[in-house]
Order: sequence, then C-alpha cells, then structure tokens
Amino acid sequence: PGNETRLWGRSTDLCREGIGVTVTTGELTPEELVTMQIPLPSTKPMNVRALVRYCNQGRCGFEFVDLRNQQNEAIEAACEKLSKTSGDR
Repeated sequence: PGNETRLWGRSTDLCREGIGVTVTTGELTPEELVTMQIPLPSTKPMNVRALVRYCNQGRCGFEFVDLRNQQNEAIEAACEKLSKTSGDR
C-alpha cells in the first residue's frame, strides 16, 4: 500500500472484461489491484483499474474493475474497430 511501481507492457488481447499484457519487467501477484493506462484507437489514453488474474513468465491477464460507462463504451468501440482491422482471425 502506498508503493508505486511503473511497468511497461504490450497488450496481446483486449475484450470488454479485461486485457492480456506481456510486461517487460517486474512481478505481479494474482488478485493485486493495479491502475493501467491503455491507449485506444480514436481516443486519448485511458486510465483503468484492474485485478491481476494471472501472471506467468511476463504474460499477465487483467480483469477490469469499476469501469465507468464512458470507459466501457470506449473499450467496446476499440474491440469492434480492432476486430475489423485484424480480419476477424
């Protein structure tokens, strides 16, 4: 509590409920509450809170918590846009 550590990561998966991230350094613990900044297409970077659900060899999964309606809408729009640009693999 009260400690701040900054980590950099690259997202690998995004959905309405959460995000998968590969982090470069540092260790995260399951159930740890974090704040992350997510750059989304067509909007400025958004700060969200998330719970660490797993972290294994730098690959981590996060579940979004306490999202505001505007954040939900921005994430949903980003998912839709990204699925169209990726060709719905």
